[in-house]
Amino acid sequence: MARGHAFLWTPWLLITQLATNAVLAAACLALGAIGLRRAARTPERRRLLRGLSLLAIAFAALHALDTVVIWTPAYGLDAVVRTLSALGAVAAAVALARAPRVSP
Repeated sequence: MARGHAFLWTPWLLITQLATNAVLAAACLALGAIGLRRAARTPERRRLLRGLSLLAIAFAALHALDTVVIWTPAYGLDAVVRTLSALGAVAAAVALARAPRVSP
């Protein structure tokens, strides 16, 4: 059953879910692209920026998939993307905690 059924196909709920997830997906994708560009220019933070950028791209995929799951019950794929995103978030948090501080 598609997630739209849980919303009882209420138009304002569907539109809100679709719009916010689409905007979040676009923003996360932009953050990921900017981070990857910056990683190429800053060798001392390259690994950290790449990891955070890939995490942002994973979040973009997660939000993009949320727009699909409204109409199509692709919950297996949804679970895989959410699991990968969660693992990436934990890895990014550990990497960020271990990163050396940079003086301003």
